[in-house]
Amino acid sequence: MPAPRTAIGVCYGPRCSDFGSREMAEELKQLGLEVEALDCQSLCPHAPAIRVTDRFIHRATVERVTGYLAQKAQESQAKKQA
Repeated sequence: MPAPRTAIGVCYGPRCSDFGSREMAEELKQLGLEVEALDCQSLCPHAPAIRVTDRFIHRATVERVTGYLAQKAQESQAKKQA
């Protein structure tokens, strides 16, 4: 089984860019997160779209992305303790 993606993918398509995806990518980089630019993901009605591991966050904000990462870290820690 391949390892899950660790990078955060940010859609750089026109609609997502209009809704601030490029600025969010810079903010996420400043937080020390690995960010990769994605071509248009055809999720325009849900812009901006950001991929975390293998899941997309629609109408993403930096807070939603970091919250999702924190939630996944807690779940991972709980599995290790079980």
